Amino acid sequence: MENLEDKTKKQLLKEIDQLKVKITELEKSNSEVKRTEEALRESEEKYKAMYEETPLSYQSLDINGNFLDVNPKWLNTLGYSSKEVIGKWFGDFLHPDYVEHFRKNFPEFKKRGYVNDVQFYIRKKNGEHIYISFEGCIGYTPAGEFKQTYCVFKDITKEHEFEKQLKESEAKFKTLVTNSEEIVYVIAKDGTFLLSEGKGLAKLGVEPGQVVGASVFDLYKEYPEMLDEMRRTFNGETITSEAKIGDIYFRNWYTPQKNEEGEIIGLLGLSVNTTEQKLAEEEIKKSNSLLSSIIDSPGNLIMFALDTDYKYLSFNKAHAKEMKAIYGADIEVGKLIFSFMPNEKDISKAKINYKRVLKGERFSEIQEYGDAHSRFWYELIFNPIIDTSLNITGFTVFVTNITDRKKSEIEIQRFSRIFEDSLNEIFLFDAETLNFTQVNSAAQKNLGYTMEELQKMTPLDIKPEFKIESFAELVEPLRKGEQDKIVFETVHQRKDQSLYDVEVHLQLLHFENQSLFTAIILDITTRKQSEEELKVKSEFLESLIQQSPLPTFVIDDKGILLVVNEAFMKLYAVPDKDLILGLNALSDPTNIKHGVD
Repeated sequence: MENLEDKTKKQLLKEIDQLKVKITELEKSNSEVKRTEEALRESEEKYKAMYEETPLSYQSLDINGNFLDVNPKWLNTLGYSSKEVIGKWFGDFLHPDYVEHFRKNFPEFKKRGYVNDVQFYIRKKNGEHIYISFEGCIGYTPAGEFKQTYCVFKDITKEHEFEKQLKESEAKFKTLVTNSEEIVYVIAKDGTFLLSEGKGLAKLGVEPGQVVGASVFDLYKEYPEMLDEMRRTFNGETITSEAKIGDIYFRNWYTPQKNEEGEIIGLLGLSVNTTEQKLAEEEIKKSNSLLSSIIDSPGNLIMFALDTDYKYLSFNKAHAKEMKAIYGADIEVGKLIFSFMPNEKDISKAKINYKRVLKGERFSEIQEYGDAHSRFWYELIFNPIIDTSLNITGFTVFVTNITDRKKSEIEIQRFSRIFEDSLNEIFLFDAETLNFTQVNSAAQKNLGYTMEELQKMTPLDIKPEFKIESFAELVEPLRKGEQDKIVFETVHQRKDQSLYDVEVHLQLLHFENQSLFTAIILDITTRKQSEEELKVKSEFLESLIQQSPLPTFVIDDKGILLVVNEAFMKLYAVPDKDLILGLNALSDPTNIKHGVD
């Protein structure tokens, strides 16, 4: 019994000693916890002082996403008071479209432990919304449990709007160039195509974007003049020119492309298919030369005829007057034309054209004559004279003095070089209001308006020939989708009230939430003047033929009758000229009689 009691006491003393050790360990552990808690408290106080003064908006959320704390910058940014925020759910302050975004991302945030550039659309107290971007992390307890979030955000509304506008602008530009009937391209300074778009590429057998990455110097090595113009553009010139690729005529505009430092890095190009206009102009010139080859022209139209030895067969008073003014010569029929021309350069130039026409070629060109002190420019039309045996016995030359026009063109070219020529005018305007939304620099410069002024205007403000009703009627086929493009001619009125002839290529483009008209403008003043001159001359010469009391007719180089007058019809007793037009009068003159019978 005594031994049992001694043993129990010993065990009790041992257990008491063990208990003392555990108590000591617990006291030591509690001391460490207190020190940790004190360090955390001091850290939080320092952190709180720091975020109170930070220039960024700070917020802290609990495990459910409710506000624990925000700093003054947060309150100032959104306009709330602390009482209106603390304890509220963060999602209640978001735009409805972003609430689900928060529900999905907050658990991921807690799981991952941090966030970077997470964006929300948050409501300010005044009802406005701003875009914000968050950076932050999770705070944990000493036991490693979730405690709260620590996040800051910055206002990115301006950046977001800029990015949105940039995307819209890129979309509009892409829609514009891909739907354009013309060809739009960008070429790097080493000749590499960076962009090639437009429906006009189909005429060349090329798909949009097909040549991107290829070299223009390889693809168009057979067109050295065009490549030379591009090289000049790489050196800073703005070029407007014409080119023929295969059977297609183009009018080209090249302008340098520069980077932010002003260095030329390539060129921007626009090519318009002018084949129809070219063919029409050539047909008018050919018709005019056929009629004028047998008629002496009065007025300021100069005419002379030479035989195969370059001696005068005839000339009108205007030509005699012009030769007197240029060379001081009194010309005579039967005399060699070169005997009146002391300038060897002028003689050499004339012989080149005379030899061409004596080979049977009909053509027209612009030439320059005179010396350094007195220069004259002429537009010449050359036609061979063919006898009844189809032999060429000489040729006629019809000349128009265009010195004043050329001097004006030279002055215009000088002006263009000084103020730097650019691509043709391009306008974008709203399909509903008709207000201009975008106008390129070439149009601004030509019209004399600033972009701010033009954005308050419509096409009716620069097109005096149109009223709202007539313009609405014009664009109706585009609105209904009956036509993809409308091409028409009119005049534009600049800010200074001056007018100029234009050809307008108009299309209706549809974007995501907006429809815009796009108008590409070609200045056709010179072409209109030329067409009008050719038309007047043609009608005048046709009138002279019909009014002539002598039987008069016109045949082509194969002897086919093209034109006859009333006197001719009476001579052959022809009741209707359609009975003989198209007959060969040279191979068998009886054809005329047979045609009547």
